[in-house]
Amino acid sequence: MPVIHCSIGGTRIIGSLTAGNKNELLVPNTCTDQELKQIRNSLPDEVKVKRVEEKLSALGNCVACNDYIALIHSDLDKETEEIIADTFGSIQNYSGIISLSWNLLLFQQPRRTCSSINYI
Repeated sequence: MPVIHCSIGGTRIIGSLTAGNKNELLVPNTCTDQELKQIRNSLPDEVKVKRVEEKLSALGNCVACNDYIALIHSDLDKETEEIIADTFGSIQNYSGIISLSWNLLLFQQPRRTCSSINYI
């Protein structure tokens, strides 16, 4: 995967604002059209880049994902949950708990089921 020098919404805190794996990348709605174009042009064609309209725009802090699982914050909008389920559609079945202090939604693929795990 190439290293890309870019900005999102004029800032350089890319890791906090984006979430992705080797196949997909989510960027927040603060990402400008020019920034989105630069990112898409810099990544291989097989990497899907999707802009998400979400009030919790620090996607890197709200979505933990790799090539097998996506754990998302339970306060994300339902529309964002659906986008994540569609975007990360190649994720396989896996379940687990990261921490007892997180509110999580666990996406298990390919069945497209979603379990809510709420620990306080």
